[in-house]
Amino acid sequence: MTQRFNYFQLSPNLVKAVMALGNEIKKGSIEETILILVHMRASQMIGSAFRIDMHAKEAIIQGETMFSPHECAALLGLIMAINTWHSMSVAARTIQVPPPSRSGWTRLVSR
Repeated sequence: MTQRFNYFQLSPNLVKAVMALGNEIKKGSIEETILILVHMRASQMIGSAFRIDMHAKEAIIQGETMFSPHECAALLGLIMAINTWHSMSVAARTIQVPPPSRSGWTRLVSR
């Protein structure tokens, strides 16, 4: 992958401002391990394996425990089920319609 541009060079003041924002958040009341886990989740959402690995290592350093093999297997099964439902919904082009009740469930209706 080729870097498009270097924002550190092109906008150093903007980079400093974003870093200052992050530093202020770190000074707040959110625990360090929670911040790291949020960083991990954001990295998952944008698909950055490098950053997921980096934040996982930070979490371990902060004392966050990893899942046992049994928990990993259960989570893998859950992830597979979620991905299967998502793939089926995409293939069928279903849309989610909120129910009239307050149950929180959604029903899928074909387009």
